[in-house]
Amino acid sequence: NKKYCIGEYNIPLKSLIINQMAAKYSNGTAGVLAKGFLNAVNRFGSPVFLSVRKDNKRAVRFYEKIGMDRVGFVPWNTPGMGLYIYTRDQKPRKPSVLTSLGKDVNDGIIRSHR
Repeated sequence: NKKYCIGEYNIPLKSLIINQMAAKYSNGTAGVLAKGFLNAVNRFGSPVFLSVRKDNKRAVRFYEKIGMDRVGFVPWNTPGMGLYIYTRDQKPRKPSVLTSLGKDVNDGIIRSHR
């Protein structure tokens, strides 16, 4: 049986792991894309995991804002440093409407249809 870990934290089989998310601008596009991705993979019911440096406060705020839950910490040798581990358990839930962010999402990136 193959196992995957982030530090000592075991990631369940059939989980999705986000290795990197990057945004060039602070215009809300990353949130729309991330929520769209989470809604799209929701149909598979697989949990989504990611890790982020503890000192990356902007990313920590972002992941918590889009509904990720902090479930672990991987310490580094440098005191006080390490990685936070986040997940979003993809139990079947009603997909959120992307336009509820107060923005028009008709920019060609993601389109939400009812």
